[in-house]
Amino acid sequence: MDFSRFDSRAAADKPQAMHIKSPVNGKPLYDDGDKSKPCRVLVYGIEGNRGQDAVTAAQRARMKDREADRNEPRSLSEIQAGMVKEFAPLIAGFENVNRGDKPATEEDAEWFLGLNFIGGNAKQQSFVEQVRDFATDRGNYLGNV
Repeated sequence: MDFSRFDSRAAADKPQAMHIKSPVNGKPLYDDGDKSKPCRVLVYGIEGNRGQDAVTAAQRARMKDREADRNEPRSLSEIQAGMVKEFAPLIAGFENVNRGDKPATEEDAEWFLGLNFIGGNAKQQSFVEQVRDFATDRGNYLGNV
């Protein structure tokens, strides 16, 4: 058996399409309801080089921020902002997603991830929670091996 097919680190360096779900009801989103046009975000996996760089940068930023506020609890807003900063670099682009009247691009990653707030309800995942779960599931990059 050729075990190179389990190279999730290399596979994670190729962005994969995640079908975006409504943060209200969890249903897959389509461009104006047209089922032939799924709304998708292209996501790098956390195990790849880009993913590891994003995690390291986020950890450094958290360490620096926490030095000054060691005895203060983190607000939900701070946690949300940290997640957006951590996962925005994993977005390579979008399909059938607009920001106003223009197609969303890789540069719109932070805008997209910050559109809704993390809430802890598994049926109403925010966009940043959806991207986090997708990026950390190696099955999305390796397929059915």
